[in-house]
Amino acid sequence: MLFTQNCGLFGHALIDKSRLNNAKGIAIFQIELNTSIKDVGTDVFTQDYIEGWHRCKALVQELGAVFRAATHLFYHCEYVIMPSFSDEHVGGGLFEIESLGGIRASELTTAEFTFPVIFDSKTLGVFSNLLKQLSEKWHLNLWPIYRLCKAVNKEYVEMDSFLQLIFAFEGVFDKNASSDFMKLAVQILLASSRKEANEYRETLDRAFNMRNDCVHGSMSFSGMESVRIGNRNVLSQGVFWPLKRIASGMILVAFKKLIANPNMKNLRIVADDVLDKIFTSRS
Repeated sequence: MLFTQNCGLFGHALIDKSRLNNAKGIAIFQIELNTSIKDVGTDVFTQDYIEGWHRCKALVQELGAVFRAATHLFYHCEYVIMPSFSDEHVGGGLFEIESLGGIRASELTTAEFTFPVIFDSKTLGVFSNLLKQLSEKWHLNLWPIYRLCKAVNKEYVEMDSFLQLIFAFEGVFDKNASSDFMKLAVQILLASSRKEANEYRETLDRAFNMRNDCVHGSMSFSGMESVRIGNRNVLSQGVFWPLKRIASGMILVAFKKLIANPNMKNLRIVADDVLDKIFTSRS
């Protein structure tokens, strides 16, 4: 009912068609443009209309990507990793254009917005500010953020997404950065205690070992294998969620640096950032 009341044209037939009634949640994006699409209310699809339609579709997808990026960077939720039992997405999407000439709608099946997230009303102000800052910098090369979104772009997160996640983490460092420097940077820039710093290092030790196993073809992971983190045995999927927090945290550190330096064009953490944190803390 809430959906049909707020989304005009979308009736029960379209909802059933895209199986939105089975989705875990619904995200509604309303975008108002300064121009209308020509001939949208006729049965004749002109070249102008087709071009305008695809521009609007691309705009909706990009705005949705910015929203997902901010959500995954700021909020974290853990659940059991499992393969989908079907190739079909359970979540769905609907795309509607309304102009002076009429309304057109189509189905864009997607599960990109079905990733479970618990929004905290107390932090919505900070989240909204991050969303605004991301939208202002979205035209830049934010490759690590794109990788992070690919790691959690569907309802069922599978261990195949693990490599996308670790690529997102590695993407904030220079290509010549060693794994030891990456671990140290995480400990200095993210940890608030020695215990937390050790946990970060242990997670990254296991994550890098798993990465090497996957890349060099010696092993793949379904999420159910037993692996060791520090002195604990956990399922391999137990590496994914701590790694997501680490990757998101480091991306946010790099993004704040980008916001503070207008001349920066990409996300990058270097040795000076670690040194600045160390000596600023001492002073």
